[in-house]
Amino acid sequence: MNEYYDIEAEKTILARILMEGFDSLPDSQPGSGLPFSDTHALIFNSARALRDRGEAVNSITVADELRASGNLDRAGGLAYLSELITVSHFDGLLVSACDAVAAKFKQRELRRTVADALGQIDDGNHEEALASLNRALPCFTAAKDAAREPKIRFFSPSELRDFEPDDEAVLVGENHILRGEIFVIGGEPGVGKSTAATELAICGATGRDWLGLKIHCRFKTLIIQNENGRFRLMGEYRARSITPEIEASIRVSEPPAYGMTLEHPDFLRDVRLALESLQPDVVLFDPWNSAARDDKAKDYGSAFDALKQMLQTGSKRPALGIIAHTRKPSMGEQRIGGSGLMHTLAGSYILSSVPRAVFIMTRGKALQEADDSVAWFNPKNNNGPCVCRSAWRRGPDGFTSLPDFDWTIFDGDGEKRRVIEFTDIEEALGDENVKKSEAVKRLVKITGLGERACQKAIAEDGKFADQLKHENGCVSIA
Repeated sequence: MNEYYDIEAEKTILARILMEGFDSLPDSQPGSGLPFSDTHALIFNSARALRDRGEAVNSITVADELRASGNLDRAGGLAYLSELITVSHFDGLLVSACDAVAAKFKQRELRRTVADALGQIDDGNHEEALASLNRALPCFTAAKDAAREPKIRFFSPSELRDFEPDDEAVLVGENHILRGEIFVIGGEPGVGKSTAATELAICGATGRDWLGLKIHCRFKTLIIQNENGRFRLMGEYRARSITPEIEASIRVSEPPAYGMTLEHPDFLRDVRLALESLQPDVVLFDPWNSAARDDKAKDYGSAFDALKQMLQTGSKRPALGIIAHTRKPSMGEQRIGGSGLMHTLAGSYILSSVPRAVFIMTRGKALQEADDSVAWFNPKNNNGPCVCRSAWRRGPDGFTSLPDFDWTIFDGDGEKRRVIEFTDIEEALGDENVKKSEAVKRLVKITGLGERACQKAIAEDGKFADQLKHENGCVSIA
């Protein structure tokens, strides 16, 4: 970063101006070309001149304005203007860029003021130098620091110990869903993630438990989704009883015509209008891959930042729920529980590291497509204990607990776990004295299990050691 200018921040601001115009800049926008470095000031001033004349502002008109004033080459030429319009400039990044450019400008002004004062001192004008500093320094010190919101805050151990969260900070479970924090609901396509999101919104409105987790206070939910059209949503909500509290507490988007364009100011403006109207306590974004189309950590981080920048700040900041796909299982992979489940989320590791709580949903019977049972897991909860896995039946009107779910079958990957019985060994050996290698082959064929399991079954210290006779590398029934 340049000592006197934040060049990357300047590029972000100019990219927004060239693509969206001056009206899309935040309140902290630069008022003149002074805050910019020389090259960027030429571009900014040309764009501002066009705006002041009521003309269109874009890369072509700015290039023409620079050419007319003889400054096109000094501003980097057409190639540099083309490069600028590719720079990322979503709202969160733009606000930070404006702050950074303003801070650099203040630093330069402070250096100039100090340099002038030192010159006055060299000339013997000590009182004039002191007066100049006294007039200028308040603009750069306590007054500005007191007015701005701190970017980072620090607390002593006793302050942390004595912290008492707001009564309405915990929304769901044992700190599973908290205001201002991020959680994830993951699962394969079609398993019921969107239904779980709807269920969360319904439970938040009515106060009933959500998939075994207690609702601590009733809340409102905004669902920003790109998965289901109004026909599918019609079926889902017709299957439920729409009470006045549900009607008042939930808003669901239709899939946007142009997708989840988080960098487009009109899209963000429309989302903010919905946020301001409903004032939700939970915002659900469904699905994640419509926000982060690339699995690189940088793109995931940018998508998270863009989502968080849409939400209000302070004690009423809503919880942000991300609905995400899990990756395709590898050959023989079993998803039956454990913290490793959160790493099945498709894409960058950021998707499992940034959220404070992660929920994963899998099919109850992976080999039976028509079965509507699901297994529900909580592999991560940074703010409290994880809950044990549970099973549910998914229906058009929500989820019903399955207390009699056969976890033995589930853990066996869709079938009862096959174990070697003594009757299998009797069938394999008969009345013969069989070489161990041949006995293993016969057991593999009879049971369908692997060689290692069959070797252990007929081992001298194995499960059936008292019922078998071992002699000269052979095995028989004792």
